[in-house]
Amino acid sequence: MLWPGLSSLDGEADTLSRYGFHLHADGVIGTPLPYNVKTDDGFTLLVLACFVVMAMALAAARSYLAKLTKDFFRPPYSEEQDYSTQTPPTLIVLSLVNCVLLAMGTFITLQDYDGSIVNTVSPLLAVALFTAAFILYFLIKLAAYYCVNATFFGSKKRLQWKRSLLYIWAFEAVLLMPLVLLLVYFDTPPQKGLYYLAFVLILNKMLLFYKSYNIFFQQNRRYLQNILYFCALEIAPLLAFSGAWLAMANLFKVNF
Repeated sequence: MLWPGLSSLDGEADTLSRYGFHLHADGVIGTPLPYNVKTDDGFTLLVLACFVVMAMALAAARSYLAKLTKDFFRPPYSEEQDYSTQTPPTLIVLSLVNCVLLAMGTFITLQDYDGSIVNTVSPLLAVALFTAAFILYFLIKLAAYYCVNATFFGSKKRLQWKRSLLYIWAFEAVLLMPLVLLLVYFDTPPQKGLYYLAFVLILNKMLLFYKSYNIFFQQNRRYLQNILYFCALEIAPLLAFSGAWLAMANLFKVNF
C-alpha cells in the first residue's frame, strides 16, 4: 500500500492529490516549485553585470559627474561650464544600463502578476525584448527633441539640454539599481516596488521640467510654452509608450 489506512489505489490517488502530489505509474511526483529570479543564474549574471558596469562608469567619471551635479541647478551659460560638443560616453553607458534595469523590473512585475509568462518565453529573452523597447523609446525621444530644438533654439542650448537629459537618465539608473536588487534578492513585493518606481519617475519628470524651463524659457518667462514643450515631448510619448508596453506584454502569452 502506498498510503497507510487506504485499501484502494483510487483512494490513495485522491488523498495524495489533496497534498499537492500526483500518482503516476512510476511513482509519486511532487508539485514543481514556481520560478524565482533569485535562483536564475542567467538573471543573476545580468544583475551583476549591470552593477559592475555602473560601478566602473561612476568610478571612471566621478569628477565629471560631480561637476555636472554641481552645475545642474546653476543658470544656463555659466562661464565655468564646458561646451565641448562630444557626448560623454559615461552618460551613454549609464543610460543603456537604465534601459536594462527598467526591463528587468518590468519582467519581475509581470512574472509576479502572471507566473505563466516563464512558460511561454525565457526570462533573458523577455528582458532583451523589453530592453530593446526601452532603447527604442529613448532614441525616439532624442530624435523628437533634436527636431524641435534644432528648429527653435541655438546650438549651445541644444547641447546643454542633451547633456541634462542624459544626466537625468543616468541618475535614474543609479536610483533603480537598489530597487532591482531588492526585488531580486530580498523578496520585496513588486507592488511596493511600483511605489518606488513611481517616485523615481515623478522625480525624473520634475527635473526635466525644471531643466527645460531653466535652459529654454527662463530668460523670457514663458511658462505656458514650457508646459506645452514638456507635455508634447515628455508626457505624450510616455502615455503612448505605456500603451505599447501593455500591448507588448500581452503578446508574450499570444505568440510565444
